[in-house]
Amino acid sequence: MKKHGSQQPDPRWESCTTSDYRDNFGSCYHGELGASNGAIVHLAKGTTCPGGRNQVRWFAHPEGSPDSLGWWH
Repeated sequence: MKKHGSQQPDPRWESCTTSDYRDNFGSCYHGELGASNGAIVHLAKGTTCPGGRNQVRWFAHPEGSPDSLGWWH
């Protein structure tokens, strides 16, 4: 976001997001991203998962889509 047409970023510009996913098959994902003044100031991955690392199994649906083929049942 630019302020009054200047080339300097607005010093009030800040943003952060967190994403978490876990399921009962052992998949786990955690990500944090923070930005201030147009630059990334914080990045963390897997900190709340076992062993401190992300692990999402190939059959997981972290975006919430159904398993429409029914092969897992």
